[in-house]
Amino acid sequence: MANVGVQVTLQTQSGRALTLLGTVAEGTETEVLSGGNGLNVVDGVGLGQYGSGEVITHALAVFSTAGL
Repeated sequence: MANVGVQVTLQTQSGRALTLLGTVAEGTETEVLSGGNGLNVVDGVGLGQYGSGEVITHALAVFSTAGL
């Protein structure tokens, strides 16, 4: 099975951008945690804690076996 890189950016009603970043083995399910390529964000926290009290208005998810 290949590993799939996952990067998700969520825009909130208050103007925050929440980023999730991880690697998932193909054909499995797992929680993708916060993180983001040198961005000033808390690393390794679930969305329920990371985005507590936020309303998500937009989302972009990128999945790739060729890297992100």
